[in-house]
Amino acid sequence: MRVPLVSLRLTGFALLALFVVCLMRPIAAQNVSQFDVVTRRGSDRVQIRTEEDGVLLWVQSPSGISDMVVTRKTKQWPGVVKLRLQLKGLEKLQVISGDLSLGARVNSSQASAGHQAAIGKVAFRCWQDVGKREQPLAVDSRYWLPIKRIEGLGSKVETVGKAHDFEITLPQALFRKNPAAITVKWIDFYR
Repeated sequence: MRVPLVSLRLTGFALLALFVVCLMRPIAAQNVSQFDVVTRRGSDRVQIRTEEDGVLLWVQSPSGISDMVVTRKTKQWPGVVKLRLQLKGLEKLQVISGDLSLGARVNSSQASAGHQAAIGKVAFRCWQDVGKREQPLAVDSRYWLPIKRIEGLGSKVETVGKAHDFEITLPQALFRKNPAAITVKWIDFYR
């Protein structure tokens, strides 16, 4: 009995393709992120970087107004979760975990990337949303959102008017109930 040559070629190709897929699978599994991130706008970009003590979510938002949902794929959240928002200002930040909603606002006079005092400490206030009210938080509150202005990732020190980012370390109390996901909303400047 003769086996058609075309049938042997297709079978050989299918086996080769299966072999390649099986070889590549372990390599791809090593680069799988521990989070799923969905942003509202297609132009938003989120890079997830592993740091020594946790994770950094670096957000680039050209429109300046957006939000994202971060869903963990692991059993627990990392020990430290930092946000780095590449924005010109930060009129409003809201972080939601279940029924807990925290907010912050940076003084707009210090938010400008060209402002000399923009690197380091900035004047800001934090609150917890209680019903429809903003309840101010004290610096020693377990819900406090520390915010600082830092040089943007990938910026060159000698560049005038370089990009600056807002870095926020999310409080551990936000992850106390180990939520499956958190929502982060931001507005650079009200229009």
